[in-house]
Order: sequence, then C-alpha cells, then structure tokens
Amino acid sequence: MKKLLAIFTAIVGISGCATTANYEKILQTSLGKTENQLVAAWGIPQGSYENEGVRYLTYSRTESGVIPGTAPRANTVMIGGKPYTNMVGGSPSIGYTNACTTIFRIEKKVVVSYEYKGNDCKAY
Repeated sequence: MKKLLAIFTAIVGISGCATTANYEKILQTSLGKTENQLVAAWGIPQGSYENEGVRYLTYSRTESGVIPGTAPRANTVMIGGKPYTNMVGGSPSIGYTNACTTIFRIEKKVVVSYEYKGNDCKAY
C-alpha cells in the first residue's frame, strides 16, 4: 500500500504544475493566427471538417496505462504448535486514461475560436 501511495503521490506531484488555466493561455495565443501558423505550431491535425467556408481542425492526444498493484504478504502465526497463514495487505492494479481533444475554428484562414474537452487538457 505504501508503494501505491508513493506512486500516486509522484504522479500528482509531477502533474501538479500543469493546469487548465495554463492550457487556456496557450490556446489564447492561437487566436488571430493563420491556419498555416497554427499547423506550424501544432503539427498536422488528426482531423478536419469544412462547411460553408468554415474549417475545423481537431487535435487529440490520449495516454493510457496501468499503475501496478502490490502483492499481499503472508502472515503466519503458531497456534497450539500448528502454523496458520493468512494473506495480509496488497492492492489491485489501477488503470488510467488521460485524454484531450482541441478543436480550432478557422474562418477566412484565421483562427477565430477553439474548444477543448477531456481530463488532460492541461499545460505547464
């Protein structure tokens, strides 16, 4: 259990400085940029859609993993000269998925707005 707690604390500590507010600040710098400037900064989008002269560029990232659990330990006691063993402690593995999807709206080849969703739309 202590090992699991240490791993969780480390993950929280590492991501502690990454915030949605910082991600929002980065997105704000894209407003007013050309589509070419956006693609130069963000790379080729994972998806695009166009309707009546308005383009939408989609950027997505996903990360999944497993935090390994810990094995229980054997606890043996002697009662009346006979050993009795039971398993104590341990913890299950924990799976996680972090994702963020950001969509930029482009009108007349200029970024005019954005939206994002997901549990990992954060930046340092």
